[in-house]
Amino acid sequence: MEVLAITSSTHLANEADRCNLLFDNGLKTLHLRKPKFSPEEMEGFIHDISKQFRNRIVIHGHYDLAVKFKLKGVHMRRKHRSDTFRNNLKRWKLKFRNRKLIFSATFQSLQSLKENKVGYDYVLLNNVFNEGSKFNFEDSGLKLIHTIIETSNPLVYAIGGIERSDIDVIKNARFAGAGLSSSLIRSEQSAAIKELQVFLGA
Repeated sequence: MEVLAITSSTHLANEADRCNLLFDNGLKTLHLRKPKFSPEEMEGFIHDISKQFRNRIVIHGHYDLAVKFKLKGVHMRRKHRSDTFRNNLKRWKLKFRNRKLIFSATFQSLQSLKENKVGYDYVLLNNVFNEGSKFNFEDSGLKLIHTIIETSNPLVYAIGGIERSDIDVIKNARFAGAGLSSSLIRSEQSAAIKELQVFLGA
């Protein structure tokens, strides 16, 4: 199973070191999400990531840094993800400056995913397994999720409250993979590596 790691949204001591460790153990994509970081703070975090791994980073906000550091991609914030001329121009300009750049976005519901008209490389479907989730994984609900994911233009990754016990559901629903945060970023080092290996091997 493909795995995306998502950073803590706030400052976390030694987090860049943890990210480097995850990269060393097979992580292919890291979502760098720090909504309150200034461009300088975000740049400092990127500097702490080994150069060999920077092309695996998808940045949330401060999109110009994706070009400056030749990152993997940019994750469009809610206000930038709609199919408007201004947003399309923003994406075009970034792509023109870095042809290899990929684009992703987060959706909060199956309906919003279904209505998406923008050609992202992949998207994240949020709050899939969080407590109080509205997603139904019984037979009929699973079939609906499967159908929407299969007909979606971009690949769809599940995020939100994911545990090992959810692996079979993620695969049966035909998600492209899972996005993990706390279990990889905040947990004890050996446990984080083991968790990553479990999901990568699923």
